[in-house]
Amino acid sequence: MSKYSTPKTLPRQDDPPAMVEAITTLNELGIGFDRCTHWQLKIDEWNFYPERGTIYSDGADGAEPKRGLEAFFTDLGVERCVVPPATSAPKLLTTIPPRSP
Repeated sequence: MSKYSTPKTLPRQDDPPAMVEAITTLNELGIGFDRCTHWQLKIDEWNFYPERGTIYSDGADGAEPKRGLEAFFTDLGVERCVVPPATSAPKLLTTIPPRSP
């Protein structure tokens, strides 16, 4: 399956948090994937096991040395821009002293 194909796959009720995060993020980014097993996601030649964070490339002798969702995105060539939630942004208006008359 091409990494830009559809339809979206949704998480299952019994999925661990790491699988839910991976599926949700891939869907949000519009990246299509196959769910080959309960534990495995596949995009092109890349296989990702979110619960352990392991990444395999088809035909490779073993797992990639890097682990985790961000490493998986790096292998796919996907750049993510992580924007912090608005609640964590500094409140500049509360730090400006009032003007003198």
